[in-house]
Amino acid sequence: MKVLFFAAVFALNDSIPVMDSLPPIDSLYLSVERYYQRELLAELAEYQESKKGEWLKYLPSVGVNYALVQTNGGALNTRPRPTLSYSSVKLYQARRERNLKEAKMRSIRAKNALVLSQEKQNLLELYKNYYLNARKLKTKSELLLIERQLFEMKEMKYEKGMIFPDEYLAARKVYLIAKANFESDLYLLQQLKLEILSRARMI
Repeated sequence: MKVLFFAAVFALNDSIPVMDSLPPIDSLYLSVERYYQRELLAELAEYQESKKGEWLKYLPSVGVNYALVQTNGGALNTRPRPTLSYSSVKLYQARRERNLKEAKMRSIRAKNALVLSQEKQNLLELYKNYYLNARKLKTKSELLLIERQLFEMKEMKYEKGMIFPDEYLAARKVYLIAKANFESDLYLLQQLKLEILSRARMI
């Protein structure tokens, strides 16, 4: 679908503006998808990097116990012995933290996908609106060309003294009002194009 865009405002003796076009809707989608992909990676980076060293949480605690040992002479003595112990609370906390991080990452991905979907829907609506307004403006430009030709005919008659000044001024007023309305619509269309490009992260 080709969208028409009028590039410039023209003076009395100029021709109808040159037509330009918006990028295809798929290009707009691709641009906004890349933007939100970069945003997603940036938000997930904190949680992905924090996984480094998590294995340390699962190491057993090392300690020392003193046990009674009977010597060859029958005497009792205490000797240190290394011990390894696992804390169920520590393991539970580590697993809970991991589950919370995974849930947070899923939430970030889901939120990012939802916002991206909404942005693409908004872009599509703006794109359709732009296309419809551009078609209307094209028709208005053709009508304005006719108004200008009619005015030029009146102007030629006025210069030859065939009509009175008030008739000439009335024709000029009609043409200038039509031109002003066209330029106002053109400006609004230009602003809509900038909004679309901005929302697509192209400018």
